[in-house]
Amino acid sequence: MNDPNGLVYFNGTYELYYQYNPLQLVAGNQSWGHATSSDLIHWVNANPQIAIPQILSGPLQGQIFTGSAVVDSNNTSGFFTGHPGQALVAIYTLNQPTREVQNVAYSLDNGLTYNSLHEKTLFTGPAQVSDGSSLFISLHRNSSFEFDTTIVAQPISGQQQQRLYIDISNDAGETVSVGYDWSQGQVFVDRGRTTGFFDPFFTDKFAAWDANANNSIELHVFVDRSTLEVFVNGGIEVCTTTFFMQHGPPRKCS
Repeated sequence: MNDPNGLVYFNGTYELYYQYNPLQLVAGNQSWGHATSSDLIHWVNANPQIAIPQILSGPLQGQIFTGSAVVDSNNTSGFFTGHPGQALVAIYTLNQPTREVQNVAYSLDNGLTYNSLHEKTLFTGPAQVSDGSSLFISLHRNSSFEFDTTIVAQPISGQQQQRLYIDISNDAGETVSVGYDWSQGQVFVDRGRTTGFFDPFFTDKFAAWDANANNSIELHVFVDRSTLEVFVNGGIEVCTTTFFMQHGPPRKCS
């Protein structure tokens, strides 16, 4: 065991989560251990409920790294509608073989089990953007702005279009792009066409995977001079990055 990952007081019980390997006395097979107490002195260990499925039938494949637990008293998340008296949310890093992502899970039984929000269904098709997809931006020469857009995928026989780009540029043409790749089922950010900073370890592209049953993707994008955040489908996935333009901040979006 190692890092404590969330100590909360909920419904008369102290809930403690911590990094835990259920198989060995060394790091590996990372899961969240779980212990409860009524007085912070006497503790009872419970089965790890946020764990890799090969070992403890947890929600996802991968290793459950450090995070935190919170009590959502006002149901800000919306997870507990119809479940009065429940409010425990866990936020943690999920380490998978090819990527790390931030993951959210919630409990409807006082922390005994958790439901993950990260299970996905990916698109499998040529696709096009519907004419009804809307995009409205009012910059007023301001380099801080936000916009919402919904991208709708509709399979068409023989259609080869696979990617949509939304380019955020300055007057010199330096560009950071947000887009969607239907063949991969991923939202991506590409900051490789900005020239204000060069470093071999400065990754120019990254992606988050998401899709839904309606074949649509909702993007809520914030830009603040050199900072970009993309909230996918209400925040199920989030892309956050900085970018550095040599010839001034972004002024337009196309």
